[in-house]
Amino acid sequence: MLAPTSSRGLRAAALGGLVAALLALAPAAQAKGGEPEDDHAGGGASAAGDFAVTVNGVSYNPAAGKDVKLRDVTVRDRVAVKGVHVGFLIDPSTLGVYDYSLTGAQAPDRMVTRPTVIFASKVPSLTASQRSGARLSQLEVRDDTLTAIFTTSAGKLKVQAKDAPQGGIFQMEPEFGTSNVVIEHKLGPTLFYFVNSYTGKINFADGQDAVSSGPGAHQMLLGKDSPQVATKTFQDGTTTRWSVASGGRMGGVLGEDAIELSQGATSCTQACQAQNRIRGSLPVPPTRRTPPRSAADPPSRRSVEGRPPRAGDPRPQLTRPVRRTGSPMTVHPDTPSSSGTSARPSATALRLLQLFAVLSVVNVAWQFVTAGELFPGPDDLHAAGAITLHVTSGLVAIAACVHWYRARTSPAVAILAVVVFVLSFVQAATGGRDTLAVHIPGAMVLVAGSVWVLVWSLGRAPRL
Repeated sequence: MLAPTSSRGLRAAALGGLVAALLALAPAAQAKGGEPEDDHAGGGASAAGDFAVTVNGVSYNPAAGKDVKLRDVTVRDRVAVKGVHVGFLIDPSTLGVYDYSLTGAQAPDRMVTRPTVIFASKVPSLTASQRSGARLSQLEVRDDTLTAIFTTSAGKLKVQAKDAPQGGIFQMEPEFGTSNVVIEHKLGPTLFYFVNSYTGKINFADGQDAVSSGPGAHQMLLGKDSPQVATKTFQDGTTTRWSVASGGRMGGVLGEDAIELSQGATSCTQACQAQNRIRGSLPVPPTRRTPPRSAADPPSRRSVEGRPPRAGDPRPQLTRPVRRTGSPMTVHPDTPSSSGTSARPSATALRLLQLFAVLSVVNVAWQFVTAGELFPGPDDLHAAGAITLHVTSGLVAIAACVHWYRARTSPAVAILAVVVFVLSFVQAATGGRDTLAVHIPGAMVLVAGSVWVLVWSLGRAPRL
């Protein structure tokens, strides 16, 4: 884009192309969050879910694409939630969730092949006055999503769930004035907590190997508590307790979303956006790192074996188990991995990528405005912008490559950023009047690539 062009119509068309590219690419590259209300909350394609909810002996299961809503219902017994992939009970007397289970229904991303209790209970510690007058003030069920709000004389508790075999598929949100609420999680009888040495965080698993093919095919069962504005107060091999601020939440993620290098969610208590939630970025560990299942090592005493990784093997090891028995311990699940790869370098690279991508797109817009007679002024403004574009697009390419290397994301965006950097030189070489047939289409491609990298980077929130 060094030389001014000769046709006002071509400049106008080029500027229009910039606007069209911005409008077309922005929605296409938006990143999804990792919580139940997201359209896609989990790792990979899965079979569709379908919730049915039983309240006071009446089952509610709306037709596909329809919803059912209940208001201000006094609940006499436990609310039963049954889906294709998950099921659980809500007890109005305690506002706790019990027997949260995966069904093992057929799906490409299922993690069990038979009904398996993931959490025996998720129970908030409430006083009698906080529980008094409990009623189901709102229930909304639509296809594979559920929202239930229980209101008492002192506050409310919101439960959101998604009927899917993995991903961000459950969360509880207490709101009882300014008081924190302690929520206790107890794992099912076959699961245990352990420290993932690759991320330094606490995961839970059942120690079963993945099966890659056949009628019993399934992925490895892995999960993680997902807190927001919550502090862990207790941890042992099967139980965690969290002190949750009013408006905070305790969620849970399963599968690939549970294996990630980044820090936790932000301190958001109102109108939280997708960038406030946890998203996964690493593959599920290989089966040879799973806990032993010999008769001499029963589930209550299982440890997680781990051998030194082979050269060039970036996949995580699962080591340092949190035992099922013994006294409470202090754990730091957000500690960087002992492997030497931490969340901070990846987050810093992403912040730099976002900054440089913004500067690059602004630079591209400047080039369109200063191309010829659209902006009366000296021609060297356009030439100076071309040099600046080499610098900004080069910085974008470097930051994208560093982020890809640190976070182990797809290399596609890094490759695209490098292509844009190289294309900026092609544009400079073809900026004369005799090469407009190459220069103008090249400008469109450069705009599309720059905007795509920008929107992709802004759709991912760094966690420092």
